[in-house]
Amino acid sequence: MKGKIILSLVCALCLAGCKGTWLMYDSDQTPLLYFLGANAVHTESFSLMVEDEIHLVDSVRVLGGPAKEDRPYEIEILHVAPGETFSAGNETRPLVSGQEGEDFVLGDLVIPAGKVAAPLSITLKRSAKMQDNTVCVYFRIKENAQFRPCAPDSLDSSGRVRANIFTPYYRVYVSDGEPSCPSWWKWNGDAYPLGWHPYLGIYYPDKYRRMLQYLKESEEKSPIFYATYTGNWGEHLENAPLMFWNKCFTSAWARFVAVPLYDYYWEYYQQHPDDPHKEEMTYANIPACVGWGNPSEGTYGILN
Repeated sequence: MKGKIILSLVCALCLAGCKGTWLMYDSDQTPLLYFLGANAVHTESFSLMVEDEIHLVDSVRVLGGPAKEDRPYEIEILHVAPGETFSAGNETRPLVSGQEGEDFVLGDLVIPAGKVAAPLSITLKRSAKMQDNTVCVYFRIKENAQFRPCAPDSLDSSGRVRANIFTPYYRVYVSDGEPSCPSWWKWNGDAYPLGWHPYLGIYYPDKYRRMLQYLKESEEKSPIFYATYTGNWGEHLENAPLMFWNKCFTSAWARFVAVPLYDYYWEYYQQHPDDPHKEEMTYANIPACVGWGNPSEGTYGILN
């Protein structure tokens, strides 16, 4: 039948890790617009950041051919149901709807001439409500004169239900607040007082953020080290095991992170003797749970 064609979005299906799924559409009708399901849900947090904005860029795609002119598309802001919650790790928070302009800003909604995909930029904005709630930035593609939203594709070739490959929906879960002590900042799996550890001293959020700042700065100085650590254990080392620095690039960890962190607080505590977090930094006494061992010398030296 004229105008009826079947497209096998091979690249998209390979990215989603599925095979044998086909979409059929009438090329004489309005083109379909969609997100890849694997990229359409994000979880973000400001808790380990000093910046007040997070910038995301994703792709919106056309099921159909390019056009000679720019084609605008539309989205509809959706809202979560009252009483919904969101769980991440051991924490469950109330879920509230994100407000455009207050919690997030969208970039231009247009498919450029000659293209069948376009980047969609989303700027998340830190807001007070994120301290106690998880904000859900939630929207879907809306039908207009140029495009129709693609229906969620939730069946594989055998008819079994699975995660969507194609979806008109997009969600970002955003939170803020003080970061909790990561599991590796503990000794033998149990937290000592204040999350004590002989290689990093007392845990508190500002020290954790500063440590991550040094790690991020190492990306320019030693890209392989940075890529290895974050690739293995996450941008914030959230998936790292205990004593992870002994597993690879130990001297680089010491040079770029451990030693600068120790040196910073050595000087800081000298200048701020009344700081409530001040700790002993000349020797780490494990039985007494006291002290932060110098990473460049002695029993706790990781440069030796």
